[in-house]
Amino acid sequence: MYTIQRYLLCKICSYTSGLTLLFLMIGTFILLGQTVSQGAIGLGAMDLFKIGWYQVPMTFQLIMPFSWLLAHLMAWRDLIQNSELVAIYSMGMGRLELVRLLLPFSAFISIIMLIVSCWVVPISANNLKNFLDSSLQDTFVDNIIPGQFLRIENKGQEVYIYTEKNQRRLLNNVFVASRKDPSSSWSLMWAKKASKIESQGKWLKFDEGVYYEPEVDKVQLKTIKFKEHGLALGKQDNLKQKRPLMFLTTEKLLNKSTPQVLIELNWRLFFPISSLLLMIWSVIALPLRPSSRDNQKIISVGLLGYGVICVIFMCVQLLINRLAWSSFSVLLIPYIMSIGVFYSFYCLRRSF
Repeated sequence: MYTIQRYLLCKICSYTSGLTLLFLMIGTFILLGQTVSQGAIGLGAMDLFKIGWYQVPMTFQLIMPFSWLLAHLMAWRDLIQNSELVAIYSMGMGRLELVRLLLPFSAFISIIMLIVSCWVVPISANNLKNFLDSSLQDTFVDNIIPGQFLRIENKGQEVYIYTEKNQRRLLNNVFVASRKDPSSSWSLMWAKKASKIESQGKWLKFDEGVYYEPEVDKVQLKTIKFKEHGLALGKQDNLKQKRPLMFLTTEKLLNKSTPQVLIELNWRLFFPISSLLLMIWSVIALPLRPSSRDNQKIISVGLLGYGVICVIFMCVQLLINRLAWSSFSVLLIPYIMSIGVFYSFYCLRRSF
């Protein structure tokens, strides 16, 4: 029994490590590309490496359940091709015995995923956000290209900046159009030169210029000449996350009970629990009488379980949001439903 367990774990772990490394590299590059496209330009190679490093836990969280399932399916396929599964069945071992053999190591993987999802990812996301904010605050003046308008938008505020010359973060002949929100009128400004105010985030100091401000119930603009003028360009939302609570620690989330908190907690629990359920599903997908025909279907049947868990998870997320559920017991619904679907499929396969 121990020999079979060690053999299965070695085969599954070899596939898991290879698939995880491959998907981790692909996913990290995709997230890095999205971050760069959202405004992280003007950064050096070392800065991009740090951004990619901070995104590794988020990528690992996303790809690990799929890699874990696919590794099991590929291991089972090899066992069927080499007639090793027939030998295992001939020893009197069935699917439940295989689950018992793999359950301890799968539980260990789920605990690692729980730590990553609930603690490592929020810390990494905060570090990434702080790094992007500080880096872009230092480099956003460098992104102003002479002869081109730079558009900056933050929480409704919209600013267009144009300069004829940008030399060592000193702008010459600067034109700025800005408005506080889409319903506000545009304000215009021209200045001989502008520079970044150090240690104050996205602030520009303008010297010797004219400020044109719209007056209430008047067509003409009010003209104001100035020697010095400061303009706050706002704090750019670099990550543009759809999950605003992802930066909070799990301890803080547990102190609240709102639909938004439940959605975030359900997201964090989905990855560790699904890793355990998908291992069970991969064993359920095994044929009782292995053949070449069953070997071709095992990957498709196995991926069906991944799709079932994802659909159930997304439906529960929508229900929490629509029905405004606020009880922590709601978090058990997707996994109870998944176990029910898996058991129904297991009973159906036994009848064939």
